Amino acid sequence: MRFLYTGLIVASLLAIQQAEAATTTARLESRFTSGTTPSANVYVRSGLTDSLTFTSFFATSRSYAEGYVGLAYAPSLISGLVSEFEVSIGQEQASGSLRREASVFFLWQRLSHLTVVEDGGSGVWYYSQTTWRPHSLIGVGVMGQRYLGWGPRIDFSIPHTPLTVWGAYSWDREFDTNAGTLGVQAKF
Repeated sequence: MRFLYTGLIVASLLAIQQAEAATTTARLESRFTSGTTPSANVYVRSGLTDSLTFTSFFATSRSYAEGYVGLAYAPSLISGLVSEFEVSIGQEQASGSLRREASVFFLWQRLSHLTVVEDGGSGVWYYSQTTWRPHSLIGVGVMGQRYLGWGPRIDFSIPHTPLTVWGAYSWDREFDTNAGTLGVQAKF
């Protein structure tokens, strides 16, 4: 298992290094959800061409870890609309099996939407978030995640830093539970 994660990290670093004139960005995030252990994830992107990007994602908590590598495609569909479609493959620690991921992202003016779906090993998981930014420092919207549920979310970007602090409250109909989540995100 450690060999696989080491291989995914090395492959990510090599792809980033090989991308000529690449724009490489990273997002680090820590989450604290009531009733669960804290988690952390890192998402790294490196442009291969104007519309094709290499991606890697790693997530960990006390009881779970996973890693992915993939490609994202950003076609020019409509003027003013940013769209991106991503597919990835990786492995999870919990069952030691292969997982697949697909996501879609849209940004139009101040409105954005992201949906991520994973499958394999421990089963289906999803995350979805729609955010409207009435101001460059504030985002409000709705967030849904398997095992946490759906509910409102608010983001606050700290001026002159790469940090965003966010909070969400969710209710899960599937398991009849509710949870509050706080997160800190840094973009580089």
